[in-house]
Amino acid sequence: MIDTRTLTNLTVDATPDSDVERRLETALGFAAQFGSSLTAVCSAWPDGVSFADAIAHSPFSSLAQERELRSGIARVSSAFDRLARGKTVDTQWCDSIAHPSAAILDHALLADLVVMSTAPTSDFAHADALEVAARSGSPVLRLGPEAPTTSFKNILICWRDSRESRCALRAAVPMLQHATRIVLAGVGEDVSSDRLAEVGDYLSLYGVEAQTLHLSGNKATPGTLLADLSRREDFHLVVAGARAHGLWKERIFGGVTRDFLAATDINWLLAN
Repeated sequence: MIDTRTLTNLTVDATPDSDVERRLETALGFAAQFGSSLTAVCSAWPDGVSFADAIAHSPFSSLAQERELRSGIARVSSAFDRLARGKTVDTQWCDSIAHPSAAILDHALLADLVVMSTAPTSDFAHADALEVAARSGSPVLRLGPEAPTTSFKNILICWRDSRESRCALRAAVPMLQHATRIVLAGVGEDVSSDRLAEVGDYLSLYGVEAQTLHLSGNKATPGTLLADLSRREDFHLVVAGARAHGLWKERIFGGVTRDFLAATDINWLLAN
């Protein structure tokens, strides 16, 4: 058996919003479990406002807006200190008044995992999980808004013969080594039963035992079938590659990626 893999360097999106404490708690839990260092990146920027719009505002309006942004950062900083207190985790705090996309990407480039979530309704701008994964090459854990995050014991791996699936699978190995139930699933002509067996053999090299499941394709898309399976069988985490081409504003998504982008209730470990 190959030695256990681990997560050494984690980054968490600490953008001020209603879901930030759950992201912080999840990331701190992973850092404690794997002995990782954790960087919390808190960048505050008004949603829907460009830099040009910001500097075009009157000085008084800009000052009031800056106070609001700094207040949001201070709230999250206080929450992070409270949640990290008493934990033996090496933490780093980074904050700025800037759009979070650039700030998170800067740290994601050297991260083993980036913890984000489906962006809740907020006055603050948010980074996009798929954009971070695509531009950094690092795996991203996108938390669903209502999905449990205290344990990832039941994991569904969605496989098709693609580079993105391989990237997601390799990124998930540390979590898979701590899971109690793992199902490796493929749909229709996207993958053969023989290939699923080969992927299962590969995982066994890391001490991971997975049940294989080959679903017949029907009128539903593969992504819809897999998302429905995740909900029906109460999987805590879905591991699936994310495929996108072109400039971010004009991306053409793969079918499974499009379906999982819409399945915002699911915890999704994605890689591009």
